[in-house]
Amino acid sequence: MNEFYSKFDEFLSLHKIDEAKEYGNEMLIDAMKENNISLVIAILNELVGFYRDLNEFEESNKLANSLNNLVSKTDNEEVKFVSFVNIANSKRASSYFEEALSFSFLALEIYEKNKLNKEYELSALFNNMGILYQEMKEIDNAISYYEKALEISNRLDNEIKVATTYVNLSQCYMAKEDKNKAKHYLDLAEHIFSNHLDDFHIMGFYSTKAKLEYLNNDLLNSLSTYKLALRNILKHVGRTSLYINTLNEYQMLLAKLKMEREHLIDISKRYFEEYKDILFKGLNDKTKNNLVVGLFGLGSECYFQDDFYSEDHDFNPGFIVLCEDCVSEEQFDLLKHNYSLLPKEYDRFFVHNVLSKHGVHRLNDYLYEYMGVEDIHHLTNQNKSLITNGRIFYYGYDQSFVELRRKIKKEVNYHYLEELGLKALEISQLVPYNLQRANDRKEEDTYLLLKNHLIDKLIEFYYIYHKEFVPHDKLMLKLMKKDSIIYKWIKRIFSNDIPYEEINEGITRTLLNLHIIKNMNSIYIDDYREEIISSIKHEMYANTISKKIIDIEWDMFQELNNIGGRAACQNNRPMFELMRKSQYHTWSKELLDSYYQDLLQAEDAKYNLLAVKYGVMEETVDPIHYEEIKQGLPQLSEKRILLREGIIECQMEMLQEYAKDHDVSKMRTISTSSDKYDNASYETYLRGELSSYSENTMYLYARHLSSLAKQNVNIVEKTLFYTELFM
Repeated sequence: MNEFYSKFDEFLSLHKIDEAKEYGNEMLIDAMKENNISLVIAILNELVGFYRDLNEFEESNKLANSLNNLVSKTDNEEVKFVSFVNIANSKRASSYFEEALSFSFLALEIYEKNKLNKEYELSALFNNMGILYQEMKEIDNAISYYEKALEISNRLDNEIKVATTYVNLSQCYMAKEDKNKAKHYLDLAEHIFSNHLDDFHIMGFYSTKAKLEYLNNDLLNSLSTYKLALRNILKHVGRTSLYINTLNEYQMLLAKLKMEREHLIDISKRYFEEYKDILFKGLNDKTKNNLVVGLFGLGSECYFQDDFYSEDHDFNPGFIVLCEDCVSEEQFDLLKHNYSLLPKEYDRFFVHNVLSKHGVHRLNDYLYEYMGVEDIHHLTNQNKSLITNGRIFYYGYDQSFVELRRKIKKEVNYHYLEELGLKALEISQLVPYNLQRANDRKEEDTYLLLKNHLIDKLIEFYYIYHKEFVPHDKLMLKLMKKDSIIYKWIKRIFSNDIPYEEINEGITRTLLNLHIIKNMNSIYIDDYREEIISSIKHEMYANTISKKIIDIEWDMFQELNNIGGRAACQNNRPMFELMRKSQYHTWSKELLDSYYQDLLQAEDAKYNLLAVKYGVMEETVDPIHYEEIKQGLPQLSEKRILLREGIIECQMEMLQEYAKDHDVSKMRTISTSSDKYDNASYETYLRGELSSYSENTMYLYARHLSSLAKQNVNIVEKTLFYTELFM
């Protein structure tokens, strides 16, 4: 029996509720097998109270009935008394008030008849009778029994019993609307609990204090106290009905204060910021530079879609620490040790067990085990969604996970138009043709299947359009903006009202706005199939060839020697790529191919085309230096100069046209007449570019510009469209 009490109390002191359940049930079965009745009764008494405290009233009541059957056959009056006290309390907690009263008076009768000397248990009986009368709304009777309990507890010098009775009396006076007396007893309880902060009963104190502060309209303090109550309930009994009820009260208080529920990811970030010194203690600079800390990946909180319902399985205060392979085992183990030292209590949460996704991990292990990444070069949309969601709290200079996130987000821009075009074609196969036919033929199963396919395709189109990755199924609709036309279409489709023409027209207009199609003379997507396919092919080719072009250009750019030292732009490859790529996506395939050949030939001849471009620009930007270098620049024929100036004139007209309706103040100045040192105008920059092209490339550029003009397409506007798209 001593072994049972010792082990059971150990589990409870460590807040291991599940382990305590398992151990108690195993010991009960063993005692029954050995027919050890006294041990069975002792264990039942412990478990009846244990399950009652967990608010698992059905289990407590079932065990109480078993206990009653056993003790009714024993002659040990002390055992009967203690057991009836426990049974009465279980019946009371289960709202069997009449039975609870019956067992309470039966216990009191046994005590008085046998003149038992068990004042501790008698105090508990009086306290429980007080709770019973309190729940029966007989407040004066409740106060009477609490005062009897208090008299005994004071005599026994049992501080915790005294404190809990003070809390109960405070609740009674709150019910009688005597807030002064309620506060008096609560202050007395607080004085005692201040020396017993880890005691089980403190959760009742905090709950009562929060209610009294609420009644006194001290709402902000009430909110803080509710957090303490919730944290201690989690700590001592877990997510029981008591926790749910207290959480509901906390929610109502938030609503009264018109305060938004704080996202769990924000709580995690605060937790990290407050305790990062513990986490980083003893780490060297190399380790810190190869770490990333944050919350991302699995869990609705990583999508900012958590709610009070998802907290039970998705969250406790914590975060993810990813280490590069170069972090030594010694430092890795130190990090894990430091993480284990972080406080278990934070805000309104208590950490019983660290979630497996939280804590310290090797980067590649985490990618594989928690994000399903088998090959970093071939990521699914689900992989990409998990990698790029959430928030980073800290990262070192050499952290590749942050770079991976940036790269994935950037690549969305580069494949944006082709992905949208492909998805539009998939939708065109469903609306109205195949869906309408299945409906007309009364093929119900096929119709339902195709309808679900349409919903899937529309969801995918939505996420591509918004440059986001499709998340887990349960979050797909939840993350969509409710005022989005696609979301409204999906809601109509669910109710079997499929807006065939609206879907076609809406997506076709989107393709027009994004220049995937040039003109709109029909609302049906399928009528533009060839044009969409052509546009997709061009985007795919432009992505491929522009990467090759930019790689060569960047190397040439690095070789340039700026007067006064290396220019800042020579260290900014992302911006360089953005500017060049947005230009090349406006070009035709023939023009791209010709310029690529120019670069290859120049590379073979060890000739720097970018040096030519910037050299020509210096004629008006830095005339003195130009005189020194002009002999090394190519001498253009009169024909090429005329062609170049004709292109410039045409493109300048397009720029002037664009400037009529748009703010161009953040762009380069427009004409060469405005050139000065370190400020080349749009015209001068274009002249330098064209001067570096071969005759064939310049000719193809002129032909392409003419073709765009005939289609009423402004190359300036189109370049800026791609610049914004790829940002």
